[in-house]
Amino acid sequence: MLALGLQHKSDDETASELTLPANQLLALFNKGLRKITQYFQTVQEKSASEGLPMSTRSILLEPTEQTLDEELEESAQQVSEEMEEETKKLLADPSLQQFAIGGSSKEWDDALKKKKNGAPNAVSIKSANQEKKRKHEPNNNQKSKNNKKKPFKKQ
Repeated sequence: MLALGLQHKSDDETASELTLPANQLLALFNKGLRKITQYFQTVQEKSASEGLPMSTRSILLEPTEQTLDEELEESAQQVSEEMEEETKKLLADPSLQQFAIGGSSKEWDDALKKKKNGAPNAVSIKSANQEKKRKHEPNNNQKSKNNKKKPFKKQ
């Protein structure tokens, strides 16, 4: 290692001085470097472990008051209550009433049972809001009169 590192000799020169083949010389060089690296690594690990606090007290594990399943059920109940409250607030909002879908549960069941092979493609239920909407919409005749295009005049 000294001949290669400090004396700057080539591996062929060192091999001829030690009467060893070059590949064996390089194998010994590699083995020596590994030992030195391993030693420095253990020194570094020891100095790092000395800086860490050592735990002298024993850790006491005590059982929890609730099982994991009980805790999950309680949390699920709290979340569902919060969601119900938020849903009630949203449903009570008057600006969203225009989007409300009417119909009794019987009407919904009938509409969903129309297609027996799976989910229906379209579901229609009569809405009580349709009459209110029709009162506010202008007649189709009035729309066509107002929407006639005027001819363009060139100047």
